[in-house]
Amino acid sequence: MKVINLLLLISLAALVVACGKEEPKLAQTLDAGVVIQEVKVGAADAGSVEPKQALMQNKPIRVEIRSVPSNSPKVAKVDVKLIELKTGLVAGTATSQLSGNGESAAVELKSSNEWHPGRYLIEIRIDGKLSVSRDIDVFGASM
Repeated sequence: MKVINLLLLISLAALVVACGKEEPKLAQTLDAGVVIQEVKVGAADAGSVEPKQALMQNKPIRVEIRSVPSNSPKVAKVDVKLIELKTGLVAGTATSQLSGNGESAAVELKSSNEWHPGRYLIEIRIDGKLSVSRDIDVFGASM
C-alpha cells in the first residue's frame, strides 16, 4: 500500500511541475507563403474540371490548384508530376505559378501517345516541397 501511495504522490508531483511549463509553440503560419486549399482533376477538353468526370486514356489531364486566401503577397512555383503507379515512371510534368491570395492555377498534362489505363499518382510541389499527392484512375477509350 505504501508503494502505491508513493507512486501516486510522485505522479501528482510530476503533474504539478508539468502544469507550470510553457506550452509548445505552434508552427508559425503568418509567413507560410502559399498553402494549397483544393485540387481538382479532370479531362482538359471539358472546359472546367468536374470531380466525377472520368479520365480517358486519349485525353489531356487538367489539374486545378487553389490556394488558401492569405495576406501573403508571395508567388510560388508549382510543379505537378504525374507518376504511373504500375511502373513508377513519370508520365508527365507541368509547371505554373500560384499566389497566396486564394487564386487558382491550372496545368495541363498531355501524353505524346495515350495514357496507359490504370492508376496514377499526382504530386504537387510548392517551391520544391511536396504539398499534396493524390491517386487518379485513367480508363481505356472503350469505356
